Amino acid sequence: MFLTTVAFREVSLATSDDVYSQSADAIFAESLNSLGVEVLTTETVPLRASNYTESLTRIKALAPDAIMVSVQPFDMPEIMVQARQVGIDTSVPIILPLLSSTEGQKAGDAAEGVITVAAWSIEADTPYNQAFVRNFRAKYESDPNLFGALAYTSVYLLTNAISSAGSIESDAVRDALAETEGFDTVLGSFSFDAVGDPVYDPVTLIVENGVLEAFE
Repeated sequence: MFLTTVAFREVSLATSDDVYSQSADAIFAESLNSLGVEVLTTETVPLRASNYTESLTRIKALAPDAIMVSVQPFDMPEIMVQARQVGIDTSVPIILPLLSSTEGQKAGDAAEGVITVAAWSIEADTPYNQAFVRNFRAKYESDPNLFGALAYTSVYLLTNAISSAGSIESDAVRDALAETEGFDTVLGSFSFDAVGDPVYDPVTLIVENGVLEAFE
């Protein structure tokens, strides 16, 4: 649970034995602290726990204003479903970073009102995105999801680095990747910073009527 100076109460649920989930939770906590939000407690669950009702029941008892969840995608649907089953309704936003349409569809109505921060939106008006969506639908007769867009972007980043390096030698490609700056992708303008982290504009989405829409 987090408590801000304006009495905004938030709880956190994270996977205890997964590096991504733990690091994501730590980054969220650091960001909230920088905004004057005090982190009071975090519920932890094992990877692929399948049953989250005890943790979710304790979270509900705290009467939070929002719930931050840091887990792998395969754990997301059950967490959303079980949150609704224990009585956490859409008046308490569940914030699930990297939620894709695949996990949302698996959760069905339980995903309604869930908020996510992601790298990509199917509706994004970024260079090449709408062409990517059209081509994907034509080939696979379904919509692409977040992870398809990320994989597509990764291939184009690698191809651009090989072209820039004029070589497939690993060190040359690595150096060319590191120098990527302002490269147009389906995610928008993409660069790597000095420590190799990606730099692009993320998007905030909310599940409305079963579809990920821009959160405004």
